[in-house]
Amino acid sequence: MSISTKNHQSKNSDVTALWIPGIQDCPGDREVLCNNLLDNSLLVQNPDAQYKVFDTFTDKSNWIKHKIEVEIELIKEQGHRAIIGNSFGAHRATDIINACPQIEMAILLNPPKNEISKATKANDTDRASPSEIMLRPLTLDMLNDTFNDFLARHEQSYMHERKRMRKELRALKNGKPFEELLRKCREDIELLIVQAPTDPWHIQEELSHSNLKHEKMDDTYHYPHVSKPQILAKLICKWINGIRTTNKSESESAIANSDASILNSNQSSLPIFPIQPNSQASPKYKSPS
Repeated sequence: MSISTKNHQSKNSDVTALWIPGIQDCPGDREVLCNNLLDNSLLVQNPDAQYKVFDTFTDKSNWIKHKIEVEIELIKEQGHRAIIGNSFGAHRATDIINACPQIEMAILLNPPKNEISKATKANDTDRASPSEIMLRPLTLDMLNDTFNDFLARHEQSYMHERKRMRKELRALKNGKPFEELLRKCREDIELLIVQAPTDPWHIQEELSHSNLKHEKMDDTYHYPHVSKPQILAKLICKWINGIRTTNKSESESAIANSDASILNSNQSSLPIFPIQPNSQASPKYKSPS
């Protein structure tokens, strides 16, 4: 499979990441967060336009497999070294990590539990749209103006995608628990998981991996990249900078050890006879007469 995409470059970026979207996850939702990350040398690219249209996709039983294949192909073609998996995208990210050894780090935002309770109205109005009924309980940390813009984006983007969303919700419900998927991730990947304990979809079970950094955002719900993008960006960048500092220190230590080894090797191979005082040239070996 070959995917044609624009090659986005930035002089400010030395690492690029692919965003792995959740079920309701507009590119517009990520804009402020991604701009903040770019200011800190992380360029994030979106796969959304590369997926097939669900309604005309003939092999619907393999819809999730199709999305994973698209995401893996983009990582290979665009040379990403990091991924950001959001919500249900964090579940798919575990497959992507194991399929792409070039991925060095993964940020997983609010991976949801498999069983999601049916949404109920979060207000007293009878005029709430289906999107508002579903999304408002997940976004109670958003200011009204932020939520209104967020809701308008989602109603416009997903007006005709109810079947696709139901398909993905069923895949989440019937899939393996995230904590099990996480344990099967390859051990050399650097992992950051950000969770919001007040998120209605929050996983209560303990998450474990040999290389895991776990952060919690208090008083936050399911869309921290929309409600608190600057705080989330600082958290992510602090983690990445910590990895860079560790890698730099290890690299400098390895170079120093290598230089010391070379010096010791050179000293052990010096001539065993002394250099004569005031001699401008190295002594030459003379064969016995």
